[in-house]
Amino acid sequence: MENQEVQEVRSAPQIDAATLINNERKRMASINDLANGFSHIQDIRSLAENAIASGTEVSDFQSQILSRMKSAQSASPVFHGQAAQVVDNVENDPKKGFRHFAEFTRSIWLKGTVGDVPAEIQKRAAPSVFANTGIGADGGFAIPAEFANQIIDLGTDETSLLPLTRNTPVTGNNMTFPFNAKQPWSAGVQAYWRAEAAVATQSKPVLERLQLQLNPLLAFCPATDEMLSDQASMASFIQQNMGRAVNWTINDGIMNGTGGDRLLGILQSGGTVEVAKESSQTADTIVAKNILKMYSRVFQNGGNLVWLVHPDAFPEIAALTLGDRPMWSDNFKDMPNGALLGRRVILTDACKTLGDAGDIVLANMDGYYTITKTGGAEFAESMHLLFDYAMTSFRLSFRVDGSPLIQTPVTPANGSNTRGFFATVANRA
Repeated sequence: MENQEVQEVRSAPQIDAATLINNERKRMASINDLANGFSHIQDIRSLAENAIASGTEVSDFQSQILSRMKSAQSASPVFHGQAAQVVDNVENDPKKGFRHFAEFTRSIWLKGTVGDVPAEIQKRAAPSVFANTGIGADGGFAIPAEFANQIIDLGTDETSLLPLTRNTPVTGNNMTFPFNAKQPWSAGVQAYWRAEAAVATQSKPVLERLQLQLNPLLAFCPATDEMLSDQASMASFIQQNMGRAVNWTINDGIMNGTGGDRLLGILQSGGTVEVAKESSQTADTIVAKNILKMYSRVFQNGGNLVWLVHPDAFPEIAALTLGDRPMWSDNFKDMPNGALLGRRVILTDACKTLGDAGDIVLANMDGYYTITKTGGAEFAESMHLLFDYAMTSFRLSFRVDGSPLIQTPVTPANGSNTRGFFATVANRA
């Protein structure tokens, strides 16, 4: 029996010293990597040193980290009122610990000019490495969600036309909208009178398709170190100018876009009705007959009917009367620019100037379809692209496409005046 036990010990696999040393190095390196990855946990370095000294396995050290995180999240909550609760947890803070947007941009400037950033800034800056063909493979910072929302809010304020459209967020890069442009008096689905015991007359829809494909819209803003050092100026520059640029470009595309790799605009669409000016009408004017004729040429279905007006044309419409009754009303509480024939007026520089076709448009926005990328705008920053110019670059990317639904006005069952989702007045220059 004794000889058998000796033989079993001798036949067991032997681990040499070099392998043991290598395994120990791997264990120590793994524990250090975990500690670096969870550096925001209090006393994580002491916890790692104790684990290395005591021979703790990596899986056991992971359990210790998890236990420490749970304890930190449940410790000393601060209550406001009866229900709200605040826990000190920077990772869940949409501002990533920054007090305001200016402080975030200031930390980026420090990183690019002085190299090492104080530890408290490093913990809050949330660095994220990203790769692309224009900016280098590292050194980027993701803009915290709270500040990203501030910028996109400026791009979708009350003057933006995008929220008025029939918008569909998409996860891919395109979408097809089938629709029936045929009217029941011309083609498509129709109804027939049937005599008693007679066979029903059949009909079917005649479908057309609107194909939209996302196009990238970019706002690219290099900022000098001098500008970044001025916190108030930098916050204003990023939040206002990038948001306004996106908002303006989308508005202009909805009105004047030429299609292809950009939006197709209302004024470029073959489906927009153009009403002739009055024979006695003088240049650069809008008269009551223009308004009434436009109103009669637009589909009235739905509640998304608005007047899109260039600011130069506003004095013309505000003074219009029908007999002794004003056509424009000053319902400023619900409609800041008032209402024309009871429909909301929106002032936008995307319209043409007074006297040109397109200075005023009656728009049924249910007839303008858009798609946007799910998740909205994407923001990124790099200090490397223009490093030798002492500049940091900010980029806003927004993917969108849009087009009027129909490209040919509809001829009514009785009469020759065509109708569409949009109508404007011919040139009066």
